[in-house]
Amino acid sequence: MRHVRRRALPLFVIALLGLLPVHNATAQTIPPAGQNTASALAQLAPPPPGIATPPPPRPVQKTVASVTDPHLPSLTLDLTVTPQPIAIGDTAAVTVTVTNQAPDPAADLKVTLPTPDGAAAQPGPGFVSAAGGWQWTQTRLDGGSSAILTATLHLTQAPQGNALLLHPAVTATGVPRPVEEVGGAVAVQGNLQTGTIPFVPGASTVLRSGNGAVRCTSRRARRPSG
Repeated sequence: MRHVRRRALPLFVIALLGLLPVHNATAQTIPPAGQNTASALAQLAPPPPGIATPPPPRPVQKTVASVTDPHLPSLTLDLTVTPQPIAIGDTAAVTVTVTNQAPDPAADLKVTLPTPDGAAAQPGPGFVSAAGGWQWTQTRLDGGSSAILTATLHLTQAPQGNALLLHPAVTATGVPRPVEEVGGAVAVQGNLQTGTIPFVPGASTVLRSGNGAVRCTSRRARRPSG
């Protein structure tokens, strides 16, 4: 009798499990951190019946204007004035160097150099007038090459601030604006001459310029104590 009861108990439990409702489990994907839950669910959810998924947009072809290399030059200026400094009444030599740093040539160059304050332009290549300065023209300057222009001026009086300033400029076809440079020399009074003075070792010596503007003192060295 006990064996019959033990066998009937498992059968009874199986019968009760058969009466319970069975729920189907559906796997759900948890959106990653930081993503909107609603948008993640919308991506997972299939489209409603009768509504087709729109196709991806087609690429749009546009025609743009072609870009042409203008092949422009790259010009620089270098200015030198000698002597340095220059005395009032003396003549100075001016050198203007135009360099084309680009591989393409420069066309229709025009270099201008106005007469600086306190000076008078002297006749020579590119001379315009004593007050008008100089102007040089050149049809072509190849890439990587330079043109050297020279001029002479006479310093007739002290310029403003005792500074002889020159402002050359160069233009060429295709260059949007003139390329400029500034340079010059210090103007001093009187002729620049070499002066000598006796020097005695161990004694102080004073050397003065002719106009008294410059004074140089050499003091006697002190012997170290001890």
